[in-house]
Amino acid sequence: MLEPLASAADAADYGITVTAAGLARASARIRGYVRQRITYGTSTVTLPASDRRLPERPVVSVESVVGEDGTALVAGTDYELVGDRVDTARTDRLTVTYTHGLGTLPDDLVELVCTVAARMGGMPAELQAGVQQQGAGPFQQTYGWDAYKAASGLTEGEKQVLARYWPRLPRTITLGSSAG
Repeated sequence: MLEPLASAADAADYGITVTAAGLARASARIRGYVRQRITYGTSTVTLPASDRRLPERPVVSVESVVGEDGTALVAGTDYELVGDRVDTARTDRLTVTYTHGLGTLPDDLVELVCTVAARMGGMPAELQAGVQQQGAGPFQQTYGWDAYKAASGLTEGEKQVLARYWPRLPRTITLGSSAG
């Protein structure tokens, strides 16, 4: 399990009380939504000829690119990093080792993690289990659909904040297979 994206001390700076479990849950939920590790790290991936986009963003640097035949490619000569893509004339699979992610999260992301953690930790157990109505008569309590979705995921506003950093990328469907 990856470290939480924020700490209890970060939450306290925003006047928010959270638990360690809440921060872990919120971090997992946010990472799952953006499909990114988010924190700084190094990965090695094998890219097909049809899609040379590196999966983790932002890309910080590329340490090595190796062709399917074991040939090490030279930056600036055999390939270039263009945004989050490895641009090369080669048509074989490439194994790329690269660094990615954020060394320090921007304040708005730290605050978002803390807010999500507090909300997830403060939801009644019934709501987390999916109950939308409980009790009877004047003691009846009804949870709205947005409250239920917020307990089980992220709000639309939170998704918009995350989209500023990790916009949804178009999905590529490769038809057929490569020759060879």
